[in-house]
Amino acid sequence: MLNNVSIMENQTPIHVFSTTNEWIDCVFIVKSENAEKAREILENAFDAWFETDTSEPYGDWLCRAMNVANLDYDVFYNEEGLE
Repeated sequence: MLNNVSIMENQTPIHVFSTTNEWIDCVFIVKSENAEKAREILENAFDAWFETDTSEPYGDWLCRAMNVANLDYDVFYNEEGLE
């Protein structure tokens, strides 16, 4: 059987969301050793995205900030209610 279920070890989820814009909702999964640095990068990038007059999607903006910081991550978007 090729199906597997496991608990991710040494990984930390970082939830990025807005309480006023429900469509902004994603989770970054990073190595636990990089969690605090990633949280800081995402928080600063998220604040900058709101303060900048840009048409760049928030997810692209956040991913670019993580790439510039050379941090490995996976990102998952909550698409519930986006129809």
